[in-house]
Amino acid sequence: THRGVSGKRPRAARTPRSRSIPRNAAMGRRKDLSSSATVEAAKRGEGDTSYCLSCKRSRLKSCFSPGRACCAECLKRRRERQSEKREMGRRQKQAAEMGDALVTSARDAALAAARAGGAVGPFAALSGLMGGVGA
Repeated sequence: THRGVSGKRPRAARTPRSRSIPRNAAMGRRKDLSSSATVEAAKRGEGDTSYCLSCKRSRLKSCFSPGRACCAECLKRRRERQSEKREMGRRQKQAAEMGDALVTSARDAALAAARAGGAVGPFAALSGLMGGVGA
């Protein structure tokens, strides 16, 4: 036998797994109940299923919306993710607005203290930055 540069034995070419064997059964795991073989599944032909581009599964064509390449389950999950992202963005925007309001109120308090001439405490540094406002 001829061995390559690496010294390892050449591997056999992979053959595509048969469509008739469910993926989980071929892997030695328990089959998904939704894809289990039933009398109805036996009656359906190959043309009744379509391939979902998102979850990479063959599903019944009735699970697909017209003109869509993704099954209804994937679309539902995508909508949920998008609404979560929108909600997170909304919360971040509110937090930023609250932070701006706090900074504004602190700046106003520092200016008021500087005008009163009592620039002491935590706002003393701010009054120095303002260039002696009110002095």
